[in-house]
Amino acid sequence: MRVYLTLQQRGHAPLNTVVDALTTYLKTGKRPPLPAKVATGG
Repeated sequence: MRVYLTLQQRGHAPLNTVVDALTTYLKTGKRPPLPAKVATGG
């Protein structure tokens, strides 16, 4: 899925990010904000 690739390219753990987002949505009924980009050490 493109979502997983995009999250991975931005430095996030794709599966954990999606699970956390779904958990937040189920608890609150609202979509969580997009995760911030992770700073690269380049």
